[in-house]
Amino acid sequence: MRRKLYLSGVIIIIILQFVMFSTVSAQTPAITNGLNYLASTQTPDGLWGNDTTTNEILPSTVSAIETLQMLNQIGTSNYSKAVFWLQNQSLDTTDYLSERIHALSIAGTDRDLLLSYLDEIYTGAWGGYDDFDANNLDTTLALSALKRINYPDQTIINNAISYILSTQNPDGGFGFYQGDASNVYMTA
Repeated sequence: MRRKLYLSGVIIIIILQFVMFSTVSAQTPAITNGLNYLASTQTPDGLWGNDTTTNEILPSTVSAIETLQMLNQIGTSNYSKAVFWLQNQSLDTTDYLSERIHALSIAGTDRDLLLSYLDEIYTGAWGGYDDFDANNLDTTLALSALKRINYPDQTIINNAISYILSTQNPDGGFGFYQGDASNVYMTA
């Protein structure tokens, strides 16, 4: 249930970012209000969210960073504090590493750790942690992050794509893992 709430929240944030990005040419009052809201809800440590909300802290902060990037707010203290916080987190899951790589467009040790989670022997895909079964969600997140940093090893990329294609259901959709019923989120 918690994962479904998380995924629903991520989908909504992505849609909002797309809508905002496609219509932004100047800061409208709505954008200004949104930026003011982000500034007022950011903690002194630079993150968004807290332990008492249903929002997970890292995805909320990554979404705020990406929103600030899209709105060209990278010179602000809100952005700097958030990036500093994100860079200093010890992350150990495929999805969180992928989100940080994607938000910050950096490789380094995050890329190396992400690649260490790759199941090269059996599937050529990613699971949530180093020893988890491969799945479509973590594999697509990892591929997106590697694309963002222009990762050059096409063999790894192609193997992961082949894994995802091998899990496609007869109805043309995808589930979270092979044999799972198709759903809109994974198919999109």
